[in-house]
Amino acid sequence: MNDQDLQALVDIISGDRPPRVWSLLVTVFGELAQVTPSMVSGTLLSNLTRLLGIRPEAMRVALHRLRKDGWIESQRDGRTSSYQLTEWGRAQSAQASPRIYATTPTKRDAWLVHFDPATPVENAEKVGVVITPSMFVCAHPPNIPQVFETKINNSAGLPAWLRAKICDPTTCAQSQRLANKLAGLRDAVRDANDLTDLQIAAIRILIVHTWRRIILKAPDLPDAVFPTEWAGPECRLLVAELLQKLPKKNVVDLNAQVMKSPVRSKMHYETPTQA
Repeated sequence: MNDQDLQALVDIISGDRPPRVWSLLVTVFGELAQVTPSMVSGTLLSNLTRLLGIRPEAMRVALHRLRKDGWIESQRDGRTSSYQLTEWGRAQSAQASPRIYATTPTKRDAWLVHFDPATPVENAEKVGVVITPSMFVCAHPPNIPQVFETKINNSAGLPAWLRAKICDPTTCAQSQRLANKLAGLRDAVRDANDLTDLQIAAIRILIVHTWRRIILKAPDLPDAVFPTEWAGPECRLLVAELLQKLPKKNVVDLNAQVMKSPVRSKMHYETPTQA
């Protein structure tokens, strides 16, 4: 597939608003280099970000920030650099991956918990989703003394006002827009036969990144307790379908391919040496 046709696929998801580069690179490393000692060459990063419309200057700034924040570490080989997640970065990525790549909800049950307003639960917002000053919803029995808890078997008995507290309207609206975009991408990508390995990797990264930004904002609770406006289940199924259609590529093979690519010789900025 030529770059123009690929750009049409990219535009379905991102439109005219390129993703934040720092956040996108977090997705790149989580997708390609979560398993140690997976190194991502600067050449590969440059090629991938080029396909996604990211300027090389923006990539270099983002790499510098990722190193400063402890996400990645670099290794020099002559004038080129390769990058990998730090131990801390791998832990952060591994913690988020189950929700991002799950094909079914990661939580099956939920509990509605009431407590005496005169004796508030400390850090209730870290235990679950706060509904009122004396009530929250969580995914596990809270094991807190002097509270009343009841298991939520389904959403039938939950009033709309309570479900509306589970996920904010902005995130729900984002999920609806993403579901429409993913459906459009599914229709546009009938199969992966006309895509190169690098193009497949780029599209996968964009899919995972856009979904990651939404699903990690939402609480880790069963779909049944979410408001009706939440399109998370549709997004999850579409993401799974697209990722199956666009099989994951090995980072070692991708590194080797871009080093042999004729595009490489035209990209003097390809490997950031001062990230």
